[in-house]
Amino acid sequence: MEKILLKIKALFRKIGIEIAFVKKESDIIPLSHNTEQSMDAFWANPKNEKLWKSPALIGFYKHLVNLVIENKFDLNNKKILDAGCGTGSLLIFINAAFKPKTNFGYEFSKSALKIAKKRFPNATYQYKNLNEADNTKFDFIFCTEVLEHIISPQIPLKNLINMMKENSGLLITVPNGRTDTFNGHINFWSPESWVAFIKDNTNNSLFKTGEIAGHGLYAIIRKK
Repeated sequence: MEKILLKIKALFRKIGIEIAFVKKESDIIPLSHNTEQSMDAFWANPKNEKLWKSPALIGFYKHLVNLVIENKFDLNNKKILDAGCGTGSLLIFINAAFKPKTNFGYEFSKSALKIAKKRFPNATYQYKNLNEADNTKFDFIFCTEVLEHIISPQIPLKNLINMMKENSGLLITVPNGRTDTFNGHINFWSPESWVAFIKDNTNNSLFKTGEIAGHGLYAIIRKK
């Protein structure tokens, strides 16, 4: 059966369409999977350490750094935030490519924050829920692979835009809903619905959307 499914995927790929077949994970319920308690248990499990050190994730972070450079953002001597920083992996890559003035990491899993502080101590970490308003201002904000886990994603998006300084940037990524098969996600965006979602919630800010090959969808928002 698996060989047949792979052949079907290959046929669709030839005409430019990517598809995925959903493998049922009946033990995962999206709402309960995305609670603070569940995320704490996930990050505290030593077996999951391989996930934030995987070649796929490293490749993803390299793509993000390249997107920042290609869109002519200079993070040197800037105040940056990783909103939903997990174990601090992205901050490590950002600081390998740039020399920010200050680094901040927001995260609602205390287990993840504990790991992040050890892996990349050169940042100010805060226990935060992105659904709550925050008036702190930043020169550049990252929010990667977070919004798909939140019931009302427009709320954190608007909060993040409010945290942008003038002439600042915000880079957001989510999985491509057409190929995302993880039952633990709450939201699924196609490339088209992702553009509509960003357009409806950017308050006339300039934005650019696109796809990161093999990784998902992105949006870069500029606040003038």
